[in-house]
Amino acid sequence: MKFVHALLGYQASEYDCGPTAAMNALKLLYKTNEIPPDFLKIVWNTCLDEYNPEGAAYRRGTSQKSMQFLAYQLNHYGETTGYPIKTEFLEKEDVTSTNMIPCLERGGAVVVRCIFAVPHYITLTGIEGNEYRAFDPYYCDDWHLEGVKWINGHEDSYNRLIDIKHFDLKEDVNYAMGSIDTRACVLFEKTGEGKVFLQ
Repeated sequence: MKFVHALLGYQASEYDCGPTAAMNALKLLYKTNEIPPDFLKIVWNTCLDEYNPEGAAYRRGTSQKSMQFLAYQLNHYGETTGYPIKTEFLEKEDVTSTNMIPCLERGGAVVVRCIFAVPHYITLTGIEGNEYRAFDPYYCDDWHLEGVKWINGHEDSYNRLIDIKHFDLKEDVNYAMGSIDTRACVLFEKTGEGKVFLQ
């Protein structure tokens, strides 16, 4: 059997952009036989922690603090088992293209909070000229938005091209990171050949 990278996935609900974006980062970096079940448990146990204004549990998606803890848990797993993964959580003024692009240039991925009508997580997967390659886990039809292109046929890596200057905007507009105070991202990097530990 030849193991491959799984196709990147879409949300199953209106709320699970955070865990879906995180799983997409892992699927981008590792083949199916390299991803331990521990990663699935870490992602789904950590995310979907927010309550909406009416007090309904999990109806407001995933908080920045949960993404910070997700990064910590993946790093802890790597440090204690020797698994080749490195993550770094950034927030507020540290969430800039200057800090994200080097990770992408090294072959990593970035799960980043942006705006898509509401706060939303997507996965940056690379650079193409002056645009980010990105995979948005929210499935919707193509619609016109300046600075953003809908892409088909690359479900293994990206479905949007987003102008970097647009993404850097401090205004809360679609496919921009928006206000400095609410920015958050996790840098994901593969540091060697992945392995599922069986013991």
